[in-house]
Amino acid sequence: SGLLTGVFDSPASKYDRQLNQTTEKDLGMGNQRGASSEETMVERLINTAYRHFLNEKYATAIEFLNIEGEDEISTRSTFSLYLLGASNYELKNYIEAEKFFKMIIKDNDNIYVESSQQLLLSCFMHEKKYDKALEMMDTNPWLADTKQRKKLERTIKRHK
Repeated sequence: SGLLTGVFDSPASKYDRQLNQTTEKDLGMGNQRGASSEETMVERLINTAYRHFLNEKYATAIEFLNIEGEDEISTRSTFSLYLLGASNYELKNYIEAEKFFKMIIKDNDNIYVESSQQLLLSCFMHEKKYDKALEMMDTNPWLADTKQRKKLERTIKRHK
């Protein structure tokens, strides 16, 4: 369903691949001896949000992640940013999802970059930001092969 049917893998399959690569360290479960109780609380919030995400309770996952990151968004783990982006994406809050995917891409040194780029491209399509979608494909040619790009260009022509 939607603008990208048949153009890209479903976002759910992207989550599966990315979340299966997530390590205990990414989840915040690699707690060192002597860690503060605040760290333990953050870990519990992220783990609870992750369980809600897996159960497709995206709004609840966002609530737990918002508690986790109340102080400063830049201190959040890449994993929690990815969960925020993916949860917002699933709730069709594409503008909000876009913000989190851009933060992950800007960091550019984590396992979520490729998936975030694909989901950001999908956000652009849903938001009808076709120029940004094409620009993103031009700067990241791996995002779509020639066949996918042609489908995307046809979709853009139909919706302009």
